[in-house]
Amino acid sequence: MKMKRVRRSFVAIYEPGQGRQNWRRCRAGGDRSESAPRRWANHHRAIQRGFGVVLRDAGRGGHRSGTRTALGSRRATPAHIADPRRRQRRDSRTFRLVRYPSAGVSYSRVIFSARTPGLYTMAKSPLSARKGSPAANCPAALPPGSAFRRTRRSVRRNAGFTILELVVVVAIVMILTAIGIVQSQDMVPRFRTRRAAVTFSSLVNQCRALAIQTNRECAIWLLDYDSALDDLSSNAGAYWVGIGNRSAGSTTWDYLPPDSLADSSDDDVSQGLVDIGDDTNQYYARHVGMATWGAGLSGPGTGNTDRIVIDPTGFVINPVTDFDSTGHIVLSFVNKVARKEGRVEDYYVRVSRSGMTRVDQSANERFSTFVGGTPLSSSEP
Repeated sequence: MKMKRVRRSFVAIYEPGQGRQNWRRCRAGGDRSESAPRRWANHHRAIQRGFGVVLRDAGRGGHRSGTRTALGSRRATPAHIADPRRRQRRDSRTFRLVRYPSAGVSYSRVIFSARTPGLYTMAKSPLSARKGSPAANCPAALPPGSAFRRTRRSVRRNAGFTILELVVVVAIVMILTAIGIVQSQDMVPRFRTRRAAVTFSSLVNQCRALAIQTNRECAIWLLDYDSALDDLSSNAGAYWVGIGNRSAGSTTWDYLPPDSLADSSDDDVSQGLVDIGDDTNQYYARHVGMATWGAGLSGPGTGNTDRIVIDPTGFVINPVTDFDSTGHIVLSFVNKVARKEGRVEDYYVRVSRSGMTRVDQSANERFSTFVGGTPLSSSEP
C-alpha cells in the first residue's frame, strides 16, 4: 500500500464488521483470548504514536509493527497487509486512523458522513455504556453507531425536570414564604417604632447644630401624645421643631427648614411639623404611639411649656426639674402591636444636658444607667 505523509490532525473512526459476534462474546463474559490484552495495547500505542496509514486488526496475535509513523520512521509491513490476496482472519471490526489536513476539511463531515458509521473511543465513557453492562468492559463489542445513539438518548433523558421536582420546589418556596410572612408581622411594627425614635433623635441633633450655626435658640415643641397605647384603631404623637428669632428669650419660631430670614415669612414647614399619627404626614408611623413625657416639661423662661430649648452653645437650657435622676429628658415611642399582644417593645430617646441624644431599646437597655448630667446641681443657666 502506498503511504502518504500528511499533517498531524487526525480522528479515529471504525468500520462495522461482525459486531454481533463480539457482542455475544462480551455478554458471555468478555473477550478471553490470550491476545486480547496485547491487541488492545497495540491499538492504544498506535493512536498515541499517531500512525498515518491504514491499521487493521488481524484478530489473534495482533501485529507489533508494519507501518510508517507520522514522523517517517520505516518498519516492516506485515504479510497480511502487503499481500491483499492472502486470506486473512478478520476480527469483528476494522479500525482506521484517518489523517486529514487541518485546512479545508471539517471534522463533522468525517464523523457524520455516510462512509463513517461512528466515532471509536478507546477510553471508557459513562455515556457510551451503562455501568455494569458487558459493553462497559468491552468497547469493541458496541454495535455500529451505538456510541452516538446512547449519547444522544442520555442527554435527552437528563434535560429538563420532572413534575415531582417542580412540586417539591414550589412546596419549599411556599414554606419559606409562610415563614417570612409570620416573621414580618412582628418585624414591621418594630422597625416603624425604631424609625420614629431615630427620626426624633436626628431632628434634635439637627436643631442643636442649627442653634450653634445661626447663633439663635432652637426648640422642640412636644404637642401630642398617645393615651391608648394598646388600641390599634388609631395612634398619636406630634411635635414641632423650629429656630427662634433670638439667641435668648425668643418670641417667634421658624419651623424647619429655616426660611424666614429671606422674606420674614415661614413659608415652608414640611420638615419641622412631625405627626406620626397623621397618614398624610411624611413622618407617619402606623401602629406607633408617643408616650406621655411624665408630668410635663416646664421649659426655660415663660411661654416654653413642653419644649426642649437649646441655646447657641449647644446646651439644653431646660430647668433641672425637667431631667430625670440620670440627667436626661426621656421620650418613649411605643410599639402598639406588641402592647396589644401583652409585650413591651418600646424605644427611648434620651437627651442629655449637653444636647447629646441616645436611642435605647426596652428589651436591651444600654444607656439607662449612664449619667448625662446632674439634675440636682446648678447646671441650669
